[in-house]
Amino acid sequence: MYLKACKDDVNAGVPGKFLHAVLGQDACDVGSVVSTIMYSFYLHSSVKSDLFCTVPVINMKRADLNSHAELKWLLHTCNVDHSLLIFIDATNLCTLSDSCY
Repeated sequence: MYLKACKDDVNAGVPGKFLHAVLGQDACDVGSVVSTIMYSFYLHSSVKSDLFCTVPVINMKRADLNSHAELKWLLHTCNVDHSLLIFIDATNLCTLSDSCY
């Protein structure tokens, strides 16, 4: 439910909220993806405010997911719909934030 809510907020342009994007490292592996999602969820859960939209951004292109069989297996095994993930090439974070330089 959390990933769907994040995707919906980003698709809507994060209306009336401050964007907190959690971005993983460049060498995107299973640990990086899991850490990005879990840390984002932790921040979302611990900061009880409707002013913030904390979203995990997977630091790889969506098309590159096919070359990561272990990641696809993990997502499938955990019943995570990969279409709900926000990939770095799927959104322009600068258009969603007032503080892009």
